[in-house]
Amino acid sequence: MDDVTNAQRAEWGLFALADFVPRTGVDAADDAIGDLITNLLHLARGYGLDTNRLLSNAAGMMATEVDEDDEGDMEVIKDRLSRMFDDEDFQSPRSSVDDFHTLVCGILCKMGCRRSRAVANRASADCLASNSSQSDRS
Repeated sequence: MDDVTNAQRAEWGLFALADFVPRTGVDAADDAIGDLITNLLHLARGYGLDTNRLLSNAAGMMATEVDEDDEGDMEVIKDRLSRMFDDEDFQSPRSSVDDFHTLVCGILCKMGCRRSRAVANRASADCLASNSSQSDRS
């Protein structure tokens, strides 16, 4: 992708957190981000990926993006992240399973998973089943 800002990348991370936080009950931004990264590493390990290599590549990619790319409006992202933990009425900026599928597929592609489409399809099906069972309980 061309002309993507670091704020846009951060927003993609925020989308993942918006689904993660209500499912786990994590109540602080640093804990939520750390737990989500850990869970993604469990996912990667479960598919036979080298988690140390992934962490090293991710740290290198982030350093490059910070050095070379436009920062964008990071204040908006900071505000939305703060509201996620401070505002009981905060609404997820994304709720579509299609968006979830795209997010998972993109994350797995970045991690180097050759089976990313199949994994994303399974994750989307799990998301649908989870949403369905949650609405049945309401």
